[in-house]
Amino acid sequence: MCLLAGIIVSVTIRICTELNNLVKVYPEKVKALKNTYQEWEKKVGVVPWAELEKNMKKGADQ
Repeated sequence: MCLLAGIIVSVTIRICTELNNLVKVYPEKVKALKNTYQEWEKKVGVVPWAELEKNMKKGADQ
């Protein structure tokens, strides 16, 4: 609760996080989601983070 100008106001904050790791419960779903993401990566040309870091270091060295 918060006190706002003398009025008590109830505040609810919902934090959207998983409290349970469901990877072992739904392995087929995980596999399907991973495949879908990898297809999207190829389609839009996602550059792996390690490659970006390497390129940034090259640029800083020049």
